[in-house]
Amino acid sequence: MTKFFQRLLLLNLKTKIFIILIMLFLGFVSLIFFQGISTKESFLKSRKEMLINLGEIALALTEYYYLLSKKGKISEKEAQEEVKAILRKIRYEETGYFWINDGTLPYPKMIMHPIMPELEGKICDKEEFFSAFMAQAGLQQKPFKVKPNKNLLTLGVELANQSGRSFIWYKWNKPLPKGYTKEHYDKMSYMVKFEPWGWYIGTGIYIDDVEEAFLKLIKENFLVFLLVSFLIFLIIAGVNFYFWKSIRYSIDLANTDYLTEISNRKYFLEVLDREIRRTLRTLKPFSVVMFDIDRFKNINDQLGHKAGDEVLKKVVKVVKERIRKTDLLARWGGEEFVILLPETELNGAKNLAEHLRKKIKEIEIPKIGNITASFGVTSFKVGDNEDTLMQRADFMMYKAKEAGRDCVQSG
Repeated sequence: MTKFFQRLLLLNLKTKIFIILIMLFLGFVSLIFFQGISTKESFLKSRKEMLINLGEIALALTEYYYLLSKKGKISEKEAQEEVKAILRKIRYEETGYFWINDGTLPYPKMIMHPIMPELEGKICDKEEFFSAFMAQAGLQQKPFKVKPNKNLLTLGVELANQSGRSFIWYKWNKPLPKGYTKEHYDKMSYMVKFEPWGWYIGTGIYIDDVEEAFLKLIKENFLVFLLVSFLIFLIIAGVNFYFWKSIRYSIDLANTDYLTEISNRKYFLEVLDREIRRTLRTLKPFSVVMFDIDRFKNINDQLGHKAGDEVLKKVVKVVKERIRKTDLLARWGGEEFVILLPETELNGAKNLAEHLRKKIKEIEIPKIGNITASFGVTSFKVGDNEDTLMQRADFMMYKAKEAGRDCVQSG
């Protein structure tokens, strides 16, 4: 190494400059190359994350309609048709769409495919389905190469059966304004399993352009490379923003009570779980108020369910106007409601419940009179979990009922 530097010092200036330029050039090329690889990996990661978001939103939408059918609001067939109709219409990034297949093995049957409706109701055993070249089970496992001639849907179903979710890389036709291309392009798809209906919901993004973008970045100068990277970032961010905005209603459907337009029981329990963990970490108190509209059945029996629905909406309006933005009001079920009060001790929660009781009593319904409600109030205690806390709130509410209704009980 010493002899190398000695010889380097003996070189003339022109040669030294030439060597420096060569080193700078190699460093520049290496920088572009590794930046290109980094950008390529980042590009694929962003698309993968997008697919995960899309798949989970589709799953939440399906679960929402499934719960509606279980509650008897609509039939199971109607629920399935609603989900299929919504997913059939969604498009993103021009070529993105959803499909649904069942879990029949060795070859699944197509339930819904908006681009190739001719596949619906048929076993997916045609040649074009045998194009998978890579796959991944779940979200944490590493992708692995697939043996040739593996059916992509069979592979997706088998892996989703293991962990509920799967990724598949394969070649597929691209959608056109009318029909689809004859050529096949590299595509990455994400599949989620919905156990109750035996559905496997999939959606995918074409990735053939990733390699082209990588080669373009290698050939262009550093400034252009930075510009392209920035533009790619803006495009991905824009697509994510546009798509998120276009399907925001799906998320709301999964977390909102359709009648009163407040949070539903499912979402309340999710927030409650987070609040319990936060309290255990910060030792800050929180309380829960549960209340029930007294003799609500009489309103439905005398005035009809439509009038009963209006009463629920009026009660919700009164309560929403008198709680903080940090509080969470949710419909627990029927005429029962719950309020989560972060950083609120028992006395503060009792005072609020008493105030709400008086305000609700001011609501007057023709032929019925003034509405009353019974309140149960409790605070989080060491050793509580979701079940014990809500059971105690429920117990306090029924103590209020036994005490003659139109009152607040706490403990």
